[in-house]
Amino acid sequence: MITPKSSDMNAEFDSRNNYPLYPVIEDIHDYPKSMDTDERTNHRTIPMRTAACRRHDDPEPPSTEKDSNGRSANSLSSCVESVMGIFCTFVLGLVVLLTAIFGHPYQRGFFCDDDSIRYPLVSETITTPQVAIASFVIPIPIIFAVECYRLLETSTPRDSWHSVSRAVLRSFLEVYGIFVFGSGLSQVTVDMGKLTVGRLRPHFLTVCQPDNLDQLCPSDTAHTYITDIHCTGSPGTVEEGRLSFPSGHAAVSFYAAIYVVVFLRHRLYWRAVRFPNYLLQAGLVFAAWFTSLSRVQNFMHHPTDVLAGAIIGTFWAIVVTRFVINMKVDSEQMSKDDLRSLRATPTHLQGPNSV
Repeated sequence: MITPKSSDMNAEFDSRNNYPLYPVIEDIHDYPKSMDTDERTNHRTIPMRTAACRRHDDPEPPSTEKDSNGRSANSLSSCVESVMGIFCTFVLGLVVLLTAIFGHPYQRGFFCDDDSIRYPLVSETITTPQVAIASFVIPIPIIFAVECYRLLETSTPRDSWHSVSRAVLRSFLEVYGIFVFGSGLSQVTVDMGKLTVGRLRPHFLTVCQPDNLDQLCPSDTAHTYITDIHCTGSPGTVEEGRLSFPSGHAAVSFYAAIYVVVFLRHRLYWRAVRFPNYLLQAGLVFAAWFTSLSRVQNFMHHPTDVLAGAIIGTFWAIVVTRFVINMKVDSEQMSKDDLRSLRATPTHLQGPNSV
């Protein structure tokens, strides 16, 4: 195929990708005389792909709209979106912090014959700092490694190491930043339930140590509901004993597990690691399940508390991955044949939006 000079063509630009789709020849006599009129006319109507017909000395396609400072509209919109995301995450963190400092649970009473709150106080298998660190640290290497592989796999010779590394960092910060944002939503939901319901933990009477329990609950009034309780235990420990419903450990562990599982499901599409990928996803769910069961084993929560926490964490993980961030990037990637063909194309012949 004979490619006309760039000065001899008007380019009809695609509004989405900004590169010429159909080069149109102004003067049909510019073709070689060996071609008859019909051949020239037919050749004039054949669509040509930019990567094949656009030369390195051709004029650049029209640039995107820019504001008065020379910044593109897309760049400005992304900057504003990032700032607003950080601000909203900060607001959620502030709400969680203020709730922990100034929040007080509802003063719920209990029945005298309620044996579900008479369990002993035992040490925790998984403490609050441990579950928090695990839930926020474990996703970091997983997300970073998968985004590195995905973006390096779809890169081409025209992409510099600097541009690829920036794309990896930007994608990682987006995925992990939204993960933190969703965890704030889950924690606010948990705190609302704890302070509003004020359900007593299974070891409440052990930490409360009421001094008038025999007077309030004589043997002939076993099913009497009492609220006038005078606890002699540590005020902080007693207040913590009223925060049973729902389980924060179950919520944060299931949120982190389901979020990363959905991430791996849509972002790690390399068939060679398909079964290790499934095993990693199952391991994350098992870890969340074990964390939840340990709360019942340690008499920190009732089974329904753990169930409610798991539902809250799973709910927010699904909502965030479905409506806040689009995890389904595999449908937007080029096919393997297109990518192989593009990599075989000389760098100066690749279009401006090849990747």
